[in-house]
Amino acid sequence: MKPRVVAYGAMALALLAEAPALWPSSFIVTDHLIIWYVGRVIASGGSPYLTATWVDAATRYGSPHIQEILDYGASVWPYPPWTGYLFVPFGILPVEVGPWVLHVAYIAAGLAGAIVLARMLPWRTSSMFAAALAVFAVFQPFVIAARWGQFTSFVLVGFVLLVAGMRSRSVPLLVAGALLLATKPQLTAILGVVVLVVLIRDRAARELAGAAVAVGAVLALTWLRYPEWLEAATSGSGVRIGLLEIFASTWGLAINVAPSAWPFVGGLLVLAVYACVLMAVRSSPAPLRVTTALCGALVAGVATVPLAHAYDHLLLAPTLFVALLAWSWSTGIARLTQGVLLVLLAVAVPWIAFVLSVAGPTQAVSGIVPILFAPLLLGSATLLRRYAKSA
Repeated sequence: MKPRVVAYGAMALALLAEAPALWPSSFIVTDHLIIWYVGRVIASGGSPYLTATWVDAATRYGSPHIQEILDYGASVWPYPPWTGYLFVPFGILPVEVGPWVLHVAYIAAGLAGAIVLARMLPWRTSSMFAAALAVFAVFQPFVIAARWGQFTSFVLVGFVLLVAGMRSRSVPLLVAGALLLATKPQLTAILGVVVLVVLIRDRAARELAGAAVAVGAVLALTWLRYPEWLEAATSGSGVRIGLLEIFASTWGLAINVAPSAWPFVGGLLVLAVYACVLMAVRSSPAPLRVTTALCGALVAGVATVPLAHAYDHLLLAPTLFVALLAWSWSTGIARLTQGVLLVLLAVAVPWIAFVLSVAGPTQAVSGIVPILFAPLLLGSATLLRRYAKSA
């Protein structure tokens, strides 16, 4: 059997097995309708930051999900204005079609991003490459992001484009990647700092300047079009901060574990994540040091942000691939041990935490996932360096 058939066949089988989980709930109770409607509002010249816009949507489409957000007093669309333009192509489609096309796009983007990202890494055999793709297909944040209608897979594609642009010094790829990453800036700000440092160190001044001008122009023009977004975002964040204990973040976890000392506990956990990431970069083999730094920046970003959901953990997928790469180069008892740890940390824990959160009033237990991915990255980088020396 051809290696390509094996590789993509394994992913296809995994997708087939989990098809019921990937199938969306009714769009009126997921984010599909919200995101489709944002594209529609922008396409028609309206503003997604006005409360009246969403009161109308909740009534017109009978969405209890939108109504619940309005009842909390939070902004239904807290994202910056450049984010909304991404969904105009879906918004111009009728409501009977647009959310379905969006759902398919989420899945396709996640799979395409995973495939391209996996192809960037030096797998030992094609069967290891196939295993990596199959593991990604059952990765809980990927499945839940699609099912709940969130666009984190688009952000993952942005990461892949950014890495490709940094390797090839392609300004168009850098711009496309940066714009997609900027759709969820709360998760990718640390990554932006790391990318800036790497490009400056590599003396990529021309590429950096070109990308900065293009991205800056898009951000400025869309901000001028919707200056009211900042007030909507800050007021919405204020409401959500008051509900911090329900989020799948380090801080939500800390509140539920240590209610009286949660700022201290949460701060220690974030510092521990940073320490693991820094040690991982120092421990990684030279050819993979930049990749490790970029993966670590995403882990740090997801672990730091207070308002994270389980679907935001999809940005841990690059670290998942680095861990799978270390497993692919191990042998004997080490491979068995690493395989068990990977199944536990990368597959079982996210799903178990998610199931527990579904049964309760909070997603906070899922906040353990990005914390665990920090030592996973450190251990994987250390093992890859050891394998590189022995090769």
